[in-house]
Amino acid sequence: MPNTLHANFSPSLRPDSLRVAQGLIAETYPRLIGSGPFAGATGTLYFAQVYLARGDILTNCHIIVGIAGVAETFARVGLWDSVTGALLASCVDQGAGWATVGLHSQAFSAPFTVQTSGIYYLGYLVLAGTVPGLAITLAPLANRIGLTSGIAGGPLLFGSTVGLLDLPNPLVIAAGTAPGVYWIGLS
Repeated sequence: MPNTLHANFSPSLRPDSLRVAQGLIAETYPRLIGSGPFAGATGTLYFAQVYLARGDILTNCHIIVGIAGVAETFARVGLWDSVTGALLASCVDQGAGWATVGLHSQAFSAPFTVQTSGIYYLGYLVLAGTVPGLAITLAPLANRIGLTSGIAGGPLLFGSTVGLLDLPNPLVIAAGTAPGVYWIGLS
């Protein structure tokens, strides 16, 4: 009997078949390998690489809250150019929307069509009394040395920027103190 996992399944799509079956265009890492929720710091933007292909049309972003936030006043996801740091797209402010556990999906302010294939940065920023714990794949401190660095001059794998009240434009691309890569999906 043939494999009927997905209507467009072919052997060349096998590595992406789980992502495609979930309706995702891209994600910061396959969410099945996450190590659990981890709460960052208020006012800190956490970002990670995501590969996007020319012609991808992004309409929604998705996060997974494993520990509910408290007294949230700002919660937003953004997409940045990895070379210039320009903010290309962002979701509407979720305010206290991430105060409940589970998968949260939010629309971008406007659909975004990718013009150039390559690496982009996808990140989130929360202002809250207690920042929600989002799904993450943690990088132990001893292993972060070199892990955040781009190989052969390539873009930084992941990082963070502190002291923010809104999504920055442009993004200051720096390793910062990110504990690992938070899961963010795009559809």
